[in-house]
Amino acid sequence: MAETKTGKVKSIHQGFGFIREDEERDDYFFHKTELIGAEWEGISIGQQVEFIGKTETAGKNVGKLKAVDVVLKNENKNGGNENEI
Repeated sequence: MAETKTGKVKSIHQGFGFIREDEERDDYFFHKTELIGAEWEGISIGQQVEFIGKTETAGKNVGKLKAVDVVLKNENKNGGNENEI
């Protein structure tokens, strides 16, 4: 079941990244096409986000966590120069 979650961008790479969810502290994969209202170049490590958390149910990624409909909530507090927090 999908539900709205909050977290911080943990790492960013070429076109994808990972979000550390605030409550359960799980890491969710996200693709740049899942950003809503923001450009990929505008995302930074440590930035607060809101997203829909899903668990993959088919294919090679069954059971893995995925973030969709990712919305940036505020400016990065980490300086944005790192690839991981």
